[in-house]
Parts: sequence; structure tokens; C-alpha cells
Amino acid sequence: MMNLNMLAVVKMVNSVLPYMHKKSSIVNLASCSGYMPIPYLNIYASTKAFVLSYSRALNEELKYRQIHVLAICPYWVETEFFDRAVVKDKKPVVIRYGKMLLKKRLRIWKVLRMFLYMEQSIEYKS
Repeated sequence: MMNLNMLAVVKMVNSVLPYMHKKSSIVNLASCSGYMPIPYLNIYASTKAFVLSYSRALNEELKYRQIHVLAICPYWVETEFFDRAVVKDKKPVVIRYGKMLLKKRLRIWKVLRMFLYMEQSIEYKS
């Protein structure tokens, strides 16, 4: 997972960067889980935090070349990954944890979404 979510992103960027022109864009796929620790998926969340931080830093580094770097941070998308990723007592822990977050921390998610929207607006205006 670490090779795919971190090393592959860095290698792909390094591979295409020499060929990129002004006003080009790099779009990396991170996750909302990169903003917070996720029990039972701590390595996944950590790799997505890396992608987010890497993209932000790279965006600053490449401003002189007018190349924009963006990290997309979607919420969880139901895929087979979540059915198999973590299993405890024959129930996917990820689903149980996700439902708990939705019930107990809905306000936090609303604030986080608003923050992400504001952050993206600020980046594009500069």
C-alpha cells in the first residue's frame, strides 16, 4: 500500500515533470482520511496524508514554472477494498467505524468540507 499510494505518486510526477509546460496541472488522488487518524486504517490514512502534504509542497515548488498541483480528497467510496481491507469478528471494521463517524461527528465533516472548499478557492486565486 505504501508503494502504491506514496512511491508511485512521486515516481509518476518525477517522470512527467520534465515534459510539462506552463499552466499545466498535476492532479493527485488523496482522501479525506488524510486529514485525520483513522483507527484500523492508520497506514492508509497516513499514505493519503503524505499525498496531500506532498501535493501542497510541490504546488509551492512549481509556482515559478506556473504548474499547479492539486490533491483531490474525496470521502469514502464504497468499493471492494472496504469489504476486504480490514475484517474483525467477520464484520468490516471500516464500515462500522464509518457509520460511527457519520452519526457522532457530522458537524466535523461539514466544517471539514467547508474548509476544503475554502482552501481550494484560496489556492486558485493566488
